[in-house]
Amino acid sequence: MRKIGLIGGIGWRSTEFYYRFLNEEVAFRLGGLHSPQLAIESLDFAKVRVWVDAGREDKLRDLYLRAALALKSTGAKVLALCSNAAHTRIAYLQEVTQIPFVHISTPLVAQISCNGFRKVLLLGTRETMEHDFMKDSLRSGGAEVVVPNEDERDWLHRMIFEDLEQGAATALQKALLVAMIDKYAQNGVQAAILGCTELPLLLESSHASIPCLDTTRLHALAILDAALET
Repeated sequence: MRKIGLIGGIGWRSTEFYYRFLNEEVAFRLGGLHSPQLAIESLDFAKVRVWVDAGREDKLRDLYLRAALALKSTGAKVLALCSNAAHTRIAYLQEVTQIPFVHISTPLVAQISCNGFRKVLLLGTRETMEHDFMKDSLRSGGAEVVVPNEDERDWLHRMIFEDLEQGAATALQKALLVAMIDKYAQNGVQAAILGCTELPLLLESSHASIPCLDTTRLHALAILDAALET
């Protein structure tokens, strides 16, 4: 099994899920006391947020690159970003480090294709909903991608950063998110993508009228599959 390197802390609650899930899944697959070789380079999310808001892509690239190189120095052979939005930088990081990253969209596109979903709703931070890095991957798999309207995107972005990332999301926010998903389901959307690694902490697929695809869990499974490849 190859060593896994995670760039986490963006935010730490979903990074905790990656760590726990990977250990539980290795024990399930290999049995006994087996656990993965795994290193985490955890970023200061407050600093990330400041630079995102300021549009300082130069600072963000440098921060992520230093984290990736630190993981490479530990012997990690499979790298991953514990954040949907951070994948705007994945091509740059792979080119410089020369280590393969497991892209969060790869297992998601496969899941959408397997289920035959043709029209999906993409939820997440503004960076994920408004930039093309995730939408292009989904479209390449044949899916039509819908994003919430501007007011809904603004609410969702603020809710993720100001409440969910700090463990303060409420039942009302969960109900509002379910209502949003159900509204788009009435307009032909067949599945909702929980395109922020923290969103599954608030919402499960059973809460809405259509399937909600958990990018965090799908990504963690793909990371382990890559680490176990011979």
